[in-house]
Formats: sequence, C-alpha cells, structure tokens
Amino acid sequence: MSTTEDRSSDASGTGSVGGVDMKLEVVVIPVSDVDRAKEFYGRLGWRLDRTPPSVVQFTPLLQEVTARLPGRIEAAATSFGSASDLASAMRRAAAAHGEHEKRIGEADPNWPDWYAEYMVSEQAGAEPPK
Repeated sequence: MSTTEDRSSDASGTGSVGGVDMKLEVVVIPVSDVDRAKEFYGRLGWRLDRTPPSVVQFTPLLQEVTARLPGRIEAAATSFGSASDLASAMRRAAAAHGEHEKRIGEADPNWPDWYAEYMVSEQAGAEPPK
C-alpha cells in the first residue's frame, strides 16, 4: 500500500495518516544566546508569549489562534486577525468609553488614548482602564 493511500483528511482539513491526527504543536530550538534569538524571532514578526520563568516561547504568524487565554499575550504586542476583529474591539471600547464618560460626568477629550489602552488591556487579559 502506498503512503498516498494511507493519507486522508478529516472535515477540518487537517491531515492524518492511518487515522492519526498530524499536527505540529511545539518545536524546541536550543540556542546559545537567548537575547539574540529573541531579537531574531521578534524581527520575523513572531509573537513572544508570556511563559514561566526560564522559558522563551514564540508563536509564528502562520499559526491560527482563535482565542487567547488571559495573560498569554504581551500587552505591547496587540494585533487583530481581521478588520472585523478590529471593528468589534472598537465597538466594545466605544461602549466601555461611554460608561467611562458617564462616571466622570463629562466628555473625555483624550478618548483615542483611552480606546487604545482599553483595547490593549482587553487583548492582553489585563484590567481595563476605569
């Protein structure tokens, strides 16, 4: 039997061989200079994930991440997967900002900075501005 006869694809489109799901989850790459490696993978556009002490983990742009756990994304590295995701985040920020203006009892002229802080904190799983 040839390998092409053994291969199939499930409904999600991920490959399998002989009924075994074939996904690559983690690749460990030993490095001699951690700071240099972090700079290199950061320049490639890979996202530095928050990890336990003495562990450095990058996620490449080719990985599909549909949801992130709170605290699993660096606050300064905010990104949106699509214009629709960004628009949704802006709508949530607008609603929260409306509540903020009610609390302070006046229009907030610094709303762009407030929106930005809200959206970054929301994506990072941090406490949003009050």
